[in-house]
Amino acid sequence: MGKIEDKPSLEELIQPTTPSTDAEYLKWKERKIEAALKEANRQPEMTVPSHLVWKRFGLEY
Repeated sequence: MGKIEDKPSLEELIQPTTPSTDAEYLKWKERKIEAALKEANRQPEMTVPSHLVWKRFGLEY
């Protein structure tokens, strides 16, 4: 597989879009969310508070 020469800009990537209606994608997304929540509940001591994630990426407000 070749490299993509024209990478989209950050501005292009953060533009609002319409939500997906692809049933397969929506099922996949739901399974991923459920698995993440299950893991967070199984080991709550391993979760990272959102404010620390924001701080790490310079997104504090």
